[in-house]
Amino acid sequence: MFTNTNMLVFFVFTFTVFLYQPLVKVLPGYKFIDEAVVLMLAGMAVFKFMFLQAKFPLLPEERAILFFWTALILIGLLSSALSQLQPLRFVLMDFLLLSKFLIAYFSVRILIRCGGNEYVLSSAYRSWYLAFLVLLVVLVIIGKLFYVFPVFDYRFGGIPSTQLFYVHPARYGFVFACLFVVLLPMVRQSKWWIICLIVILLLGGLSLRYKFFLFVFVALFTIYLLSSRQRKKFFSLRGRVLIFIVILAMVFVGYGQFNVHFMPGEGGAVYPRGLMLITGVEIAKSYFPLGAGFGSFGGYVSSVNYSDLYHQYGLSVIQGLSPDKTSFLADNFLALLVGQFGFVGLFCFFGTVINFYKILGKVYYSSVSSWEYPVSGLLILTVVVIDSAGETIFMQNRAVFAFVFIACVVSKRELVLRRAGGQV
Repeated sequence: MFTNTNMLVFFVFTFTVFLYQPLVKVLPGYKFIDEAVVLMLAGMAVFKFMFLQAKFPLLPEERAILFFWTALILIGLLSSALSQLQPLRFVLMDFLLLSKFLIAYFSVRILIRCGGNEYVLSSAYRSWYLAFLVLLVVLVIIGKLFYVFPVFDYRFGGIPSTQLFYVHPARYGFVFACLFVVLLPMVRQSKWWIICLIVILLLGGLSLRYKFFLFVFVALFTIYLLSSRQRKKFFSLRGRVLIFIVILAMVFVGYGQFNVHFMPGEGGAVYPRGLMLITGVEIAKSYFPLGAGFGSFGGYVSSVNYSDLYHQYGLSVIQGLSPDKTSFLADNFLALLVGQFGFVGLFCFFGTVINFYKILGKVYYSSVSSWEYPVSGLLILTVVVIDSAGETIFMQNRAVFAFVFIACVVSKRELVLRRAGGQV
């Protein structure tokens, strides 16, 4: 099953993104489905790698990723042993949550290398994605006409945000970002698909989230610059003007979100996300140079087994950060990184992400006739990076789908080069 890349991407998207929130509401235990999928992928990959004597040569960037991630894990384990803030089982739980996106990536890479097929979106599966889109369109229309879905908040002068059956408008927007990324390669087939992608962006915009608007700007900007007809125009006058306009638009779109979450409000009050980041830096200084360790600050585990750091730094009395109301504890991934792993760990994580961008850049430049798949990979990685400013998405179900998709895109390049007799 998981060597069929179309089925793999569709399966992971359907059950860890599209249907995840509705099923969690009905089946609370379903929230562990992404961990179950990752462990299943890892088990299959280990079997093929060990018992079938398969070979899996790493790309130079993948070696760099493993180096940075190994350093990050060692920092976390050592700092956990020194700080003693969490028992071993919670340390291991946080380790799995933080590493599952990487485990998913390398597991899929091994599975495809050991007999998987090249990822090319087939007509059967794009019909399923289109059916999902039609269903969402119908639900949005019903929701606007009959008010059957909850409204999370009102923005931009009283406009209600849309979330359908998802727990938050941001999760709703992420589903449309994924549909855009998955269906982007279809623009080569027909102009009808371009209209379909525009509809996806418009519907996703109903989330009224700055993060989704930022994704729209980045997506259009990236497609313009990296499409096959525009590759040589990156440094042209038109390209530089477009870069300047898009940067201004991104600054304008992002400033409101940054101002709400990180800048002081009336009377000098600081919002929870801003407090988490400030406190994370203070923790990194206090526990220099390794941070406070796994599960100690800014994540799901630190809320399940409430960390003493929140009491120590006075966060336990703040609404959304208190032991009985923990809704904002996992809303700033940067705070988690710097608090748990210090500045060195933060550098290691940045090194990991940068090397993923380098891999996708290599895929793009080796795909002279087809830019859509590598650009899709770049965009889904960018979605995760953007969302990490407001939540610990790298530790959540959505990151599993994103890096499964990236692994399929990277492996596609290798299979094409191998078939052509080129250097992988």
